[in-house]
Amino acid sequence: MQNRRVIAYIDGFNLYFGLKTQRWRRYYWIDLQLLARNLLKPDQELVFTKYFTSRVSLPPDEQVVAAFPPQRFSVELAKHVHAYLTIGRANLAKSLFPDKIQKADGYVLQRPPEWK
Repeated sequence: MQNRRVIAYIDGFNLYFGLKTQRWRRYYWIDLQLLARNLLKPDQELVFTKYFTSRVSLPPDEQVVAAFPPQRFSVELAKHVHAYLTIGRANLAKSLFPDKIQKADGYVLQRPPEWK
């Protein structure tokens, strides 16, 4: 059986403020694609990760599951999706970037000390 294809839509505004409310600054250094993969079920395949900070039009013929950040929930969104869950600390912890990332041009990005 073929895996179900999944597109992850990440609401940056709610993710940021959910983490901020919990005082989880260490998770600001998060790999959003890895987080999306960590939330998948075994029979699902991540095909895209889309990051947004505004309204999203939900595809009419697709199954949509909302993953809410800590301390954030939308009753209205929950009414329009097939299922929802809350992203827990364990999934956030296993979705962080390494402390240093080297870009293709050699430039090194480093996690700020206050995010550790």
